[in-house]
Amino acid sequence: MLTVSALTPIWRSLLLAAANLMALLIYAFGLVAPLTPSEGSPSLVAILMFVGIPVAILAWCVRACDSRIAALFFGLQLVAVLGFAASLLFLQVGALYG
Repeated sequence: MLTVSALTPIWRSLLLAAANLMALLIYAFGLVAPLTPSEGSPSLVAILMFVGIPVAILAWCVRACDSRIAALFFGLQLVAVLGFAASLLFLQVGALYG
C-alpha cells in the first residue's frame, strides 16, 4: 500500500499542494452560490459538502506534512476556512450584526 510517507519529498510536496488547491477551490466554489443563497440559510448537505470536505482535506494536509512551517500554514488555512464559514452562517441566520 502506498502511503504519503513512502513518497519522495518532491512528490509529497506536490501532493499536498494539489490537495490544498483542491480544498480551497471546493470552498471557493461553495461561496459562489450554495453557501450564500439569496433567501434563507444553506442546507446541511451544502455545508457538509462545501465546508466539511475542505476542512477534512486541510486536516489531512496538516497530518501528512513533515515540515512544521507547512503544518502551521495548513492549520491557519483550516482555521480561516472554519472561521469564515462560521461567520457567514451566523450572518445569514441574523446572529451577527443585529
